[in-house]
Amino acid sequence: MEKLQRRFGAKIGVWFRQAVMEEGCTHRSLARGLCEFADWRNAKGKLCLASARRALPNLAADLGVELPSGQAVPTARAVPTAPDSSPKEPVPDPQVEAALDELGEVRLDLVVGVADSRAWRAMMVLRHPQGSPVSPGARLRYWIVSERFGRLGGIGFRAAGWHLKARDDVIGWRPAARAANIARVVENDRFLILPGVRVRNLASRALGLAAARLPEDWDAAHGARPLAAYTHTGPGHTGTSYQAAGWMRAGETSGNRGFKRLIWIRPLAADWREELGKAPIRTIGWAPEPALPEGAGWAAREYARSAHPDTRVRDRIARIGAVWEEKPGCSLLEMFLSEAERVGAYRLFSNPEVQVDDILEPHLEATAERCRREAVVLAIQGTSTLNYNGLKGPERPASPGGETKGIDVHFCLAASKDGRPLGVLSLDADFNGKGLPESGRWLDGYERAEELDRACPGVRTVVVCDREGDTWDLLRKAESGGVELLVRACRSKRRRVRRPDGGSEDLQDFMAAQPVLFSAKIRVAARDGARARKARRASVEFRAARVALPPPENRAGEPDLPMLAVSTVEAKPPEGAEPASWLLLASRGEARERDARTAVRRYCMRWTIEEFYMVLKTGLKAEERRFKRIGDLRRCLAFDAVTACRLFDIDRPTRKS
Repeated sequence: MEKLQRRFGAKIGVWFRQAVMEEGCTHRSLARGLCEFADWRNAKGKLCLASARRALPNLAADLGVELPSGQAVPTARAVPTAPDSSPKEPVPDPQVEAALDELGEVRLDLVVGVADSRAWRAMMVLRHPQGSPVSPGARLRYWIVSERFGRLGGIGFRAAGWHLKARDDVIGWRPAARAANIARVVENDRFLILPGVRVRNLASRALGLAAARLPEDWDAAHGARPLAAYTHTGPGHTGTSYQAAGWMRAGETSGNRGFKRLIWIRPLAADWREELGKAPIRTIGWAPEPALPEGAGWAAREYARSAHPDTRVRDRIARIGAVWEEKPGCSLLEMFLSEAERVGAYRLFSNPEVQVDDILEPHLEATAERCRREAVVLAIQGTSTLNYNGLKGPERPASPGGETKGIDVHFCLAASKDGRPLGVLSLDADFNGKGLPESGRWLDGYERAEELDRACPGVRTVVVCDREGDTWDLLRKAESGGVELLVRACRSKRRRVRRPDGGSEDLQDFMAAQPVLFSAKIRVAARDGARARKARRASVEFRAARVALPPPENRAGEPDLPMLAVSTVEAKPPEGAEPASWLLLASRGEARERDARTAVRRYCMRWTIEEFYMVLKTGLKAEERRFKRIGDLRRCLAFDAVTACRLFDIDRPTRKS
């Protein structure tokens, strides 16, 4: 209330009086209007309908406005109330004091029918300390029945609550996995042995019977087979019966209701953790094109389809993406001028339940839409280093000497055949050496390119890599994969070629002995560093041959790999200059001029990713980001990367001219 009045002053009073005077005004309509009027997106949190309903009486009193009388609003999901504290149904309380084996057969009978349900609820109202549950959702209830004495109590299960920290920590749930598998967890919300029944071990026997038949009964009733059940025990209850029945202690509640309760979990399947922890695998192309309002900008399309289960997180990602587009290269203090915006941004970056994929997923879908308009898409891979010198915090990436070191980042970038950036396909940042292994990065980029290829039928996708991508795993993957591979051979790998007689020889020597296929002039780019050179036009000789590459020594026994090798060597380099030369390996193609030209032309477009890194470092100033935790930096880098594609594409015509 105070926040609303401080922010809007007299405006909220004018709006509220007009709204109350409208014909047919109800508390529900006023609450909805208050949510819209407050536009809570720019403050801390978001005003929900329930909070607005609670604020109405105070707001009316402060403004001297009389609220309309309350109205009962029937809904399709109305929940029946609990029985009266003096129910009409009789609730017997048998006096039984015996040993467990004197009860005869102990079984659980399902509560079925209206009369049975009323009797079960009446028993809970009169005999259970918390009464009968009235929450909506899926539910299953049992009578605890003795062959000799009849009904001795009851036990009830309901659909699981959305979030419970101790339970989720034991399961190891991430938000996506919880959203996908919450229906496979149930809560034991009521358990009662009637007060007059004193039978040792009856409670643990009933709990054991419930665990044995619950999965099948719940599946039959609600169409989902539960893998785990959980419950709470309050003050004065140690949970001995649950422990004896195989339930394990998971922790405690936060105690925000005045006391803490113990949480117990009962696995209902051997692989329950593994199955519950499986998040849905969403490949590129999973989301339809969003229905955006007219005039929606670039950021809305790039960030509108995040699959994070929390609506507030999805909204925050889209808003931050729009600010990133509007103020690229600015510090976070310059981007987010108000304290509320700044706090919201830092809260997203520090949220452990927000993954880089939550930010990149909608961008991948927008990338696929752009790729479908192309005949050929190049998936260009490359690694660079971001220099975070001066980064503070206990998780800073440091070398053995203790000083901050650079961080290797690996991207797979989708580009058109003429080098126009289309989007980021994958991102791996080796923070503290915890990223993918070197060969794994290239394989991950290749697999993302395969996803893109399946999402874009009719489009030819080609993965392009520099010498670091010359790994046997990647070459082998391309042999059976659905996407073409073009990689520059690494001289230090000393690739060999299988001869007709079964022997082998050096690949470089073999290609040098091949006849010249044709000659052409190409532009050699300038280079800095120890091997610096000036840009020049060079006349090069092209050679091509189909080759069979034998496996390296550590992979002996694997079959040879058929590849197309294309060699370019500068015929007459300037005096004192190192001749420009490439040796390319392509997974497809024949030893002919057309395929050789195509391979070289595509490899020339690999420079696109070097320009992308230049935009990331100079245009977005990604190396100037400062966070105390590495996870925060990784999420920030995702926004920088997506925006770098945008800047690169906008500025590209100017740079080419």
